Amino acid sequence: IGAFTGIGQANRTRGEARGIADLPSLDAAMLAASSNGTAAVITGILSGDSGDDLVIYAEQEWQIEYDEDDGWQGSWQTLRTVVPDCRITLADGSAVLNATRNAIVDRTLHEAIVYVPAEGQAHPATEVDGVVKGTIRHLGFRSGDQITAVGVTALESFTAERLSGGDHRALMQHLSQQVTMLRIVGVIFGLVGLGLMGAAAALLLRP
Repeated sequence: IGAFTGIGQANRTRGEARGIADLPSLDAAMLAASSNGTAAVITGILSGDSGDDLVIYAEQEWQIEYDEDDGWQGSWQTLRTVVPDCRITLADGSAVLNATRNAIVDRTLHEAIVYVPAEGQAHPATEVDGVVKGTIRHLGFRSGDQITAVGVTALESFTAERLSGGDHRALMQHLSQQVTMLRIVGVIFGLVGLGLMGAAAALLLRP
């Protein structure tokens, strides 16, 4: 099951990467001339009046769960993404990036811890890997960062479905690495599963 899951996810990610690779990369003039709803990619410098604060970010909370094999385990869970109306400076002008709540924010450049629960407010298992349960962080981009937006044109503006740090090429490399890692994980799970099945069979067949 692990092998099929890993390889299946790898194939989905590879399909997504191919779809992004086939999209046109627009400059300001091309964006202005595009019809509404055209799928495309734009790359530029994010601008905003937020100072050192993040303009675009994913908000995540540190959650802790108990695993029978490994004990208390912590992981970051995304609560929401924040993409306000802002502007991206392109090579030949600028583009308006429309506010949305549904964009994927990845390959982020900055992290900010915005909330740490006071002692006694969290679950008795309050800390894993040095992070207190319920801690909230923001991962995202500041004004001046280069970002790539994948999405659709909208009345001489752009609505992003994915926002990634760096240029279009860096995004493609990131997706390619994800495909490779997912395949490796799938193979490892498959080998472990076969090993466990072999061990179980040997035990059953032992006189």
